[in-house]
Amino acid sequence: MEKIEGKIEEGGVREELKIKTETMYAIQKLRIQAQLRIKAFVRDERLTKKRSEAMHHWLEELLKDTENLVGHDVGDLLKGIPIWNVFMKHVLGLGPRLAGSIVAGIYDISRFNHVSSLWKYCGQDVTADGEAPRRQSGQKISWNPFLRMTIYKITDSMVKQNADKSLYRRLYDQKKAFYQKKFPEWAVCRTCGAKLIAMKGEFDKCSNIECKGKSGGIKHPTRKDRKGNPIYIHTKGHIHKMAKRYTGKIFLQHLWMMWRRLEGLPENMPWIIEHGGHVDFIPPEEAMV
Repeated sequence: MEKIEGKIEEGGVREELKIKTETMYAIQKLRIQAQLRIKAFVRDERLTKKRSEAMHHWLEELLKDTENLVGHDVGDLLKGIPIWNVFMKHVLGLGPRLAGSIVAGIYDISRFNHVSSLWKYCGQDVTADGEAPRRQSGQKISWNPFLRMTIYKITDSMVKQNADKSLYRRLYDQKKAFYQKKFPEWAVCRTCGAKLIAMKGEFDKCSNIECKGKSGGIKHPTRKDRKGNPIYIHTKGHIHKMAKRYTGKIFLQHLWMMWRRLEGLPENMPWIIEHGGHVDFIPPEEAMV
């Protein structure tokens, strides 16, 4: 890969970005908690609606404005960071706050010699059984929860972009169509064969009211193979999340390559391309507008 010349930031810019990004989200969390508490007090009739409106206004002036000021500072700090100027600001759906969050969370790209290491740190790897990593009781997590949530927010923003302009939106659409074809059971009930009805939550509801699948709030049963092992049912929600996850991994791959290039660090292709026989590599420049 051709090395991109770029002035590496000096004077602790990344350190300041990390502190201000964490402060911004701490203020945001405090504001949301206070707003939810106000709503709960109104619901329990412990606070009048008129007083609640005044308190919401007070929170907006006190915390929201402060949160926005810190957010502006995050945007200003990004101007001194090459990976923002060269790559991130040219990606549709990636604004300064989300970009600042991921730069502050990763902090030092030299810690990740392979893109798979970055995927794992951001919670985008898969376990031995092919599932996304989940919290297990008594076990230490292997990912950064803040970065995992940040990637979720970034992909959520990316899939809302115009497909004619956004590479990541097109990748999401392509992967979603692939999964729909690969897992046709997403649209039908595996118990009775009726169509599924989209509903909030991880599982869909069977349209057959006599079916015991999802009716009554019970999770839709999974199929089992001949050995009695459950076969996972892929609903529309699952397929949406899998396509988003794929999109996020490609974005992280592009970010890793461009950032390493700017730092003058060695790059390599993902294992699946370098050794696994895949040839559909997408260069990061295609994601820039």
